[in-house]
Amino acid sequence: MTRARDNADISSETFSLRDDDNNSIVTINTNGDADCRIDFNASRSSAGNLSHRFSSQDGSDVFADLNSNGRFRLKSEGGTSSKVDVQQVSAKAWASGTPSAFSDSYNFSTFTDNGVGDYTFSFTNNMNNNTWSPTTAGITTAARMINASNQQTSSTDIDGFSSSGSRIDTATGVAIHGDLA
Repeated sequence: MTRARDNADISSETFSLRDDDNNSIVTINTNGDADCRIDFNASRSSAGNLSHRFSSQDGSDVFADLNSNGRFRLKSEGGTSSKVDVQQVSAKAWASGTPSAFSDSYNFSTFTDNGVGDYTFSFTNNMNNNTWSPTTAGITTAARMINASNQQTSSTDIDGFSSSGSRIDTATGVAIHGDLA
């Protein structure tokens, strides 16, 4: 494999890493700003599997790989050789909102106010089943309990309660982990 030149000025250049048959494996395009585009080309190993490994310069420590199923895995913490599947552990939806709207969100399409302390968050892309795992938090300095209930593949209800247990409108944060449909 050909190695890119060391200490290159990459202010506005394109670099390609090539295999022994001169096929481009990775192309790095820079445009002079903070943006950089890295393309992984569909080169195949002799076994026919698409696979890319990101390792230390001497190749002794593989810290990430892109396997033949298109799954990106990172080396797990603690120095073990096991890998963490980034797609599997990433939040599939998250949101932060006031009692009237999302202030920021990912994979939530609508926010419905059903009454005091009762909201429905609907997914843009549905979950695979209704056994996904929610993490909720009240975004306030006061004591609040935030609960995810009525978990569906297309939505979830978010309930806000005061420290005394009565329903209350409150700013809320939620993250959803599980499998998308």
